[in-house]
Amino acid sequence: MFGKAKGGGKKAGVNFRNLDYRIQLCTAYTNDWRQFFDFFGEGFEGRRITQQEEEKFHVLLVDLANKHYVYTELINNHLEPKYKKAIFDILCDCISLSHVKNLSVSEYSRLIQRWHEVFIYMNKALGILVSQKAEIEANQKTKESMKKHPKKAPESGKE
Repeated sequence: MFGKAKGGGKKAGVNFRNLDYRIQLCTAYTNDWRQFFDFFGEGFEGRRITQQEEEKFHVLLVDLANKHYVYTELINNHLEPKYKKAIFDILCDCISLSHVKNLSVSEYSRLIQRWHEVFIYMNKALGILVSQKAEIEANQKTKESMKKHPKKAPESGKE
């Protein structure tokens, strides 16, 4: 998902200024963040972690960690630095699914709380990008409408 953009930039083939592309990648990262939670969000009581689950968790964990820098650049200043850091800190705290399972109740509760807090602010930041796009599109429509239907100069009543 973080590969080359269609009609992308000059060197790497990626156009990070393209708002649609930024929204697409930030949405994908946010969705991956949600999937990450799905591995441990319901708790572990009576649950046996399979090797397959552990491998899938690891792949997603590594993917999120690898894409973290790009995500934080794309989301720009719409996500506070403390939340950008919190994403990485949470990823570092989740060494493996088994490790998360073995956290104390208080550590696990804190992880869940931190994950939710970050998720809320990630979505707020994404919402800002989406609203910027809507604003740009509305401005473009206004400009196009003005070109099609230019206002006539008011006629003066003086002759």
